[in-house]
Amino acid sequence: MFIIFVAENNIMPRPKRQRRMSAPPRMKGFKPVGVPMSEVNQVQLHFEEYEAIVLTDYQRMSQAEAAEKMDVSRPTFTRIYDSA
Repeated sequence: MFIIFVAENNIMPRPKRQRRMSAPPRMKGFKPVGVPMSEVNQVQLHFEEYEAIVLTDYQRMSQAEAAEKMDVSRPTFTRIYDSA
């Protein structure tokens, strides 16, 4: 049996805006010295999440300034930062 789900209206979600980011991180990962990789819990960050942390925590920008630099709205920037 094959089931096809069809939406009543054909409204598509708005396309995701292109976000401006400076440069990707110089390294692929970080772990404490002396701890084997098998004992480390992994956390993955998207580039946009990394950029949000860099702008607010290291460059000390406000969320409004960082959102403007990434070319997103302030609420969207907050969601990106919270997901990081």
